[in-house]
Amino acid sequence: MLMMSRRRLLSLSAIGAGSLLAGCTITRGTGTTAVTINTAKLVTDGQAILSALSAILGAPSVIVALGVNYVAARAALVAAQAIMAEMQALTGGSVTVTVDTTRLQSLVTSLLSDAQTVLNLVLSVDHTLVGEAATRIGDYVAAALALIPVMQVTADLVATSPAAAMSEAQALAIAHAAAATVPSSTPSAAQPKVRH
Repeated sequence: MLMMSRRRLLSLSAIGAGSLLAGCTITRGTGTTAVTINTAKLVTDGQAILSALSAILGAPSVIVALGVNYVAARAALVAAQAIMAEMQALTGGSVTVTVDTTRLQSLVTSLLSDAQTVLNLVLSVDHTLVGEAATRIGDYVAAALALIPVMQVTADLVATSPAAAMSEAQALAIAHAAAATVPSSTPSAAQPKVRH
């Protein structure tokens, strides 16, 4: 049985049926809430974000531009990848799962926080990137930024996502293209060349 407060109903009705929590179904009962989350969508979007971030951190111009901050960015990416693996283990690889959302939402929040750390570091130096590499890196950043709110909606962290600069389909296409540019073994957190 779906139980909704008047405030929640009004807020959801204001956003339109097309954008309502496409990735999850909420069932509320007396004192309990069961959420069925489309974990395949979470994994797809999460992997796409990680692919975009891996491609960004694999670009030599970004490594040089980040300097000593490359190590922090790489550590955040590795942490996000570990969280993704934990998220996949929690859901057992099923397409949808009904879970107590606390742990899954905590994992999604942590993954997105680590992704945002990488993006913030890259955005702090993006003005130093030039040419085709700058355009490509800009596309990867935009794709990751577009997918972050989509994951938040899918995991029921927020009711709707703000209008993004690109659609989810466009972001996924760019992120999948980014995955093709990442070498099979990405560089370890080796010390980058630092400009003095």
